[in-house]
Order: sequence, then structure tokens, then C-alpha cells
Amino acid sequence: MTESRYGLHILLPEILDRRFAHWANETPGASWPEWGGHITLLASFISRVPEHELIAAIGAVIDDHHVIDVHLTQLAVVQDLTREGYRAVFLTTPAQTRSGLLRLKALQGELNEATLALRTDRFPDMARREYLPHLTLALGLSEHEAHQMVSAARSGGLVAEFYVDRVWLFCLDDGLPVRRIPFQLSSPLPLA
Repeated sequence: MTESRYGLHILLPEILDRRFAHWANETPGASWPEWGGHITLLASFISRVPEHELIAAIGAVIDDHHVIDVHLTQLAVVQDLTREGYRAVFLTTPAQTRSGLLRLKALQGELNEATLALRTDRFPDMARREYLPHLTLALGLSEHEAHQMVSAARSGGLVAEFYVDRVWLFCLDDGLPVRRIPFQLSSPLPLA
């Protein structure tokens, strides 16, 4: 029996994904996943339980969350966790606290906690880091290249502002999604 591998993600809306993919194709050193831009909630993991139990645990958390307003407008150069001594470029949330950011972090924290005993993380170092919602624009860059990439992203006016209305459980094979299971967030919170 093969191990079932999964990842939990928020996908970019199609129009934003096309814009970012086009920018990455036109920008040397940029990268964009063939299967679509995404914010990772839980990186690649192996399920310790049958899929229906994993789905039930995720669904129980999702049922308590409403649509989230996400603003990824801050460019950041960070340590590339895939290659020591190299940098990655992220588009992430600004330092100022926004309710969408707090709600996204709360969602990720609850999903992490609810599935912790049900999974084995394939990249435990990544799972132990503080959660930073982001889109990865480039990996494996030198410091100088990373700052050039930030300049290119600023020139391209890259921002991602959208509503998250669903989360996707990806069933993975060799790191690529072969099946996607959607989880719908509740309607927006009513205005007071």
C-alpha cells in the first residue's frame, strides 16, 4: 500500500493566477506553479488515517469559519528553506494587523491543531515555523537576485487582494496534485 500524501491550500482566483503566471513567464528567475498560485495552509504531509477521517477533521474546522478577505501586498526577501544560503521572494501581508490576516492565521492554526495527530509532515522544519501567509514568487536566488526580483515585482504592481471562500485538500503524487477536494467556508459575517 502506498502512503497517501496531501497538502491543504487556498487557490488564487483564476484571473489573479493568470496575471501572476504571465508575470513569472516574463520575469527571469521568477517561478510559478504549473497547477496554480496558492497560499499553503498545511504543507505536504502523509496521512496516518483513512482519507474520510482526515476530511472530517478538516471539515469540522472549516464549518466554523467565514469567508476571509486577504491582502497580499508586501514583498519580502526570506531565507529559502529548500536551499541553504539562498533566498526566496514572497508576496505576503503587510505588517499592520488586518482582521483578514488574523482570521487566516486562526484558520491555519486550528487546521494544524485538528490534524496534528492525523498526519506526518514531510517537511517538519517548515511546519514548526510561525505561519506566514504568502505567495512564492521565486526560489533559489542570491541576495542580489532576490532584491532585483523585488524591484521587478514592484514595477509589475504585483498585489493579490481577494476573498477566500474555499480551501482545497490536494491529494498529491510526486508533489503534484492529482485530485482536489474542496471545503466551502461559511458566508461572510453579517454587518453589525
